[in-house]
Amino acid sequence: MPSRFEPYRRSRARMKAPPPLVTRTGLGVYLLLAGLMVFIDPGNRLLYAIFLGIMALKLLAPVVSAASRTMTGVGADVRYLTGFLLPHAPSLALVGFLDIPLADIPVAVAMLPLGALLFLGINANTVRQHFDLDFMRLLPAKSASRFALDNGAIVLSAIGQELLHRGLILLIVMPYGPVACAMASTATFVLEHVMNRWSARDFDRRAYLSHVVISILATVLVFTFGGVLPAIGLHLGYNIVIVVKDSLHLAVARQAARANEVGL
Repeated sequence: MPSRFEPYRRSRARMKAPPPLVTRTGLGVYLLLAGLMVFIDPGNRLLYAIFLGIMALKLLAPVVSAASRTMTGVGADVRYLTGFLLPHAPSLALVGFLDIPLADIPVAVAMLPLGALLFLGINANTVRQHFDLDFMRLLPAKSASRFALDNGAIVLSAIGQELLHRGLILLIVMPYGPVACAMASTATFVLEHVMNRWSARDFDRRAYLSHVVISILATVLVFTFGGVLPAIGLHLGYNIVIVVKDSLHLAVARQAARANEVGL
């Protein structure tokens, strides 16, 4: 009879080998997106060039972060943080110089629990495993800085991705109607995750399908409420479950470590 931790062992065994900093798939996806420039209306090619520039930064960010491993001191920290911010900061900056409609903040807040429920529904078969306290006690606790960076990335990525895919991309495709917008933003959203070295390694078909669902719902929210904030709320709510899990793991693992020290 398999152990209750067998699914974890299998998943962690699959995740042992670190992915390349830039994968062939990632490069292929980027070249595909770049090739689509010829189909973009000339009046929107500057916007699409901005999109390609941001996607290029997302592709190069791991290379910048990895360089910090051979450095020490402040220089290493600066290089690592630069790599951390590269995938997110440019997308966040879009709202400052592009006319991206935002809609109402209360609507965005109302979408947070919906996003969390969406995560729990899509991942119903693994949620119980993710929140297994016994298993959490077996895993070492993250450092405070690693915890902050990992979960900061989760929050920033939700905001940045919505501004990019439901903001910038919709500005480009809006003249073609809501169906085209949903198709285009879903395609770029999923392809970004195909480009991502970690997603390319860890995601299965179900994970990609869940991102299709999220993207379509987010696009519907943009058209329903007239702005990107509700989509950001939905995406944040979806991602916040991961932050809650990591927070719980941090507390449980530290408690287990203290108990072991007392026992020794």
